[in-house]
Amino acid sequence: MINRVIRDDPSKGDMHNRQPITPKLLWKSLSDYDLWPLYLIGLVFQLPASPPNQYLTLTLKGLGFDTFKTNLLIIPSVFLHMVTMMGLTYVAEIWKELSFTALFAQAWMFPFIVYIYVVDITKIDKWVAWGILTALLSYPSRKPPFPTRLALSFLPMPPKQC
Repeated sequence: MINRVIRDDPSKGDMHNRQPITPKLLWKSLSDYDLWPLYLIGLVFQLPASPPNQYLTLTLKGLGFDTFKTNLLIIPSVFLHMVTMMGLTYVAEIWKELSFTALFAQAWMFPFIVYIYVVDITKIDKWVAWGILTALLSYPSRKPPFPTRLALSFLPMPPKQC
């Protein structure tokens, strides 16, 4: 596979990507005001979904679901995320436009984030809270919404490396 890519365009095999970043090059890139919107988007792109994503299992356990149900209730958001991601990729291929399709994830998350901010999620029905969190985490993006902390408390922890 790599040989095919290199044979297709021999310049792809050049090793010109080994140039170190010097303070002068860093200043040149930071002073290029055309890149400032890109830097801003890179800083805040998936920021709204990060806390609900990281604490999904703990939130579900705090709402009263047991460990087994919590693990099962994560599956729909992961599946819907994959479906919306493939759909958005298909739309981006048809429109040949990536910037507006990347903006769609932010527009998707906005109403759910506002709802979570306005309504105390611990005071509503736990299934409504699960639905809101599932819909929020089903946003289309390239980063999968897998929680980093699993609720599989019955599995043994891996041994620590010394």
